[in-house]
Amino acid sequence: MKPTASKRLEMEARTERVLDMKRLGFTYRMIAKELGVSVATVHKDLSRELRHLAAANEGKTDEWRQLELQKLDALEREAQRVLNRHHAVLYKGQVVQATSPMTGQKERLTDDGPILAAIRELRAISDQRARLLGLNAPQHLEHTGKESGPIKHEYDFSCLSDEELEAEIVRTAEGITGRAAKQGEAG
Repeated sequence: MKPTASKRLEMEARTERVLDMKRLGFTYRMIAKELGVSVATVHKDLSRELRHLAAANEGKTDEWRQLELQKLDALEREAQRVLNRHHAVLYKGQVVQATSPMTGQKERLTDDGPILAAIRELRAISDQRARLLGLNAPQHLEHTGKESGPIKHEYDFSCLSDEELEAEIVRTAEGITGRAAKQGEAG
C-alpha cells in the first residue's frame, strides 16, 4: 500500500532528522528514543535514504574513482622513479666512497633509505588502489557439517549424575533467558 502524501511528508521529515542526528553521532537507540519510533524504523529510514543517495551519486562516484586512480598512477610513477635512481650516501655534504673488494676500485656507497621509503610508498599506493576498487572486500565463509549440511552438536550426558544434569539444565536455561533479554533490549 502506497503511503498518503501527508504520511510521505512526515516520513521525509523524520528521515531528515534521522540523518542529522546520525551525522552528530547519535546511536540508533538514541535516535529512536528522541523521535518516539522503533530502532527498526530508524534503521529502515537510514537504509532507504542511503540507497537513494547511492543511486543518485552512482555516476559521480565512478568519476571520482577514476580521478583517484589517475592520481595513484601518477604517484606510483614518481615512486618508481625514486626507486630506480641511485642514492649515494652523504657525509658532511660529501659522497661516501669505499673500495670494492671485487675490483679494488673506489665506488660510491648506496643509501638504501630512499629505496625503502619508495617501496613503502608503492605498497601504500597498491593498498589504496585495492581499497578503491573493492579488492579487499571481506570474504563470506560458510561453515557446514557433514555432506554440506548444518553443523550438528551431539552431547553425551550419560556420564553426569542427576544433580550435575539438573545443574546443567538450569545453567542452559539461564543462558537462554539472558540472551533473550539482551536481544529484547537490542530491538
